[in-house]
Amino acid sequence: MGGTALHMTGLLFTVTAVVLLIFVNLGVTFNSTILPKIYLVQANFETMYIRFGPYNACLYNGAQQTCTKPSPGQSFDLTSFNIPNVDSTAVHALQTAYKFIVLVIPCTVMAFAALVGWMTIRRHRSSNGLPIFGAIASFIGMACGIACTALVVVCYQIPFNLIQTKTSAFTYQWGPALYMLGVGGGGCLLVSFVLYLISCIRHRPKDDYTYFQKEDDYIDMTYQDHHMQDNSHRPYY
Repeated sequence: MGGTALHMTGLLFTVTAVVLLIFVNLGVTFNSTILPKIYLVQANFETMYIRFGPYNACLYNGAQQTCTKPSPGQSFDLTSFNIPNVDSTAVHALQTAYKFIVLVIPCTVMAFAALVGWMTIRRHRSSNGLPIFGAIASFIGMACGIACTALVVVCYQIPFNLIQTKTSAFTYQWGPALYMLGVGGGGCLLVSFVLYLISCIRHRPKDDYTYFQKEDDYIDMTYQDHHMQDNSHRPYY
């Protein structure tokens, strides 16, 4: 993979990661026409359902909607929604562990840092400094994204399965935000991390990293020459 292809591929995957993670952070938190549909998991009980996001949860019962106040690192509390048979030591322990969902914030920040790395590496690379920075940011973001995804699955699946054994009226389903978190925070940043490593491994002390600058300058000069030639054939009035 050439330098340009490596750069563009890394840029594409990090842009995708940032966009997906922004939607994960905004899902359920704001009551718009689209964002409430971007949830991590939805629990259904009788005539109502609850959508859980990374910072809050919303209860829907017919036309009525009640949401908890958004707060980083909050623990979900099923008892507040009057779902029976949730008083369990294991469930309460998982509710406490769920506070670590706050890792979605550093995951998003590191994804943006990796994106900045790919945006600046084209014209400002002189050594392996930028690729190493990008690799570290991608790795930290990937670790946080994978941890958040696993945390959501474990902290919801275990208590929800426990509830299902005690009442047949309870069901649950995973939401689009969970897949966005896994793809953006895990998959895309993993690709970015690998591409940064490739960029580091291919480095040689004698490498000339001004080829991007020269390429861009050549395109600018070619455009200016064509523009001047076109103007030279125009009649003067």
